[in-house]
Amino acid sequence: MCVIAYKPMNEKFMSKKTLLQCFKSNPDGAGYMFPTDGKVHIRKGFMDFQSFWESLKNTRAEYGDSIPYVMHFRISTQAGVNPQCCHPYPLSPRMPDLKKLKVSSSIGIAHNGIIQLTSDKSIKEYNDTMKFITDYVTLLVKSVDWWKNPNIASALAVLCGSKLAVMGGDNHVELIGNFILDKDDKCYYSNSSYQAPSWGKPSYCYDDEWKWYYDKKKKCYDFHDTYCPLIMDGDESYCSKCRSKMLCPTLNMLYEGRLDIDDGFEIDEAVQ
Repeated sequence: MCVIAYKPMNEKFMSKKTLLQCFKSNPDGAGYMFPTDGKVHIRKGFMDFQSFWESLKNTRAEYGDSIPYVMHFRISTQAGVNPQCCHPYPLSPRMPDLKKLKVSSSIGIAHNGIIQLTSDKSIKEYNDTMKFITDYVTLLVKSVDWWKNPNIASALAVLCGSKLAVMGGDNHVELIGNFILDKDDKCYYSNSSYQAPSWGKPSYCYDDEWKWYYDKKKKCYDFHDTYCPLIMDGDESYCSKCRSKMLCPTLNMLYEGRLDIDDGFEIDEAVQ
């Protein structure tokens, strides 16, 4: 699913504990972006929390906490687990630019969800977000003040169908989709996986909305074989959350286009 964490300008930074929970819940790589001197600077490809935290700590020491920061923690749904596919990405029509681990751009983008418009699991070189940026966002976003035209944000929301955080070199961050404003740290999150699970301390965790599926005795989630809210790759997959082998034929039929969602199969919007 991934999670985006956004610290607005002049707000206090969220805690290390919160960011660690983001990584634990979304362990397939992390990155962040921040604006200075009219540019957005992207640092990504951190495959463990310690390397992410050390880089972020050094950046904060150099540039301070008054500027906005957008962080992304990934769960892979396409193109595998690798540093190049980590978010955020620069706004560019050139795919090699999006694979760079350290890059500057006038605009940076992080995404949470699956973009059906560009999703193709047979492609291993790039993911749905990267294709969406090169082929669609570059056509709509032409200047750093694009957000002043509400029609552009509306078009991105419709085409994307999920959540985006778009940062400009002018320090503006536009959030597309529903984000959670945490009342304690005054920061925004694209879903609740930044929170520690409220039903104990199992070795696996996920959003509170799935707590009813959690078996405390087995210490894992107990989904039956025709429904699972977690994204699977192929007919058999190791879930990136509970690490147990699951078969999800119905869900995979839906993703592969062999089952129409109007056939009576109900799927929660969180996995779309």
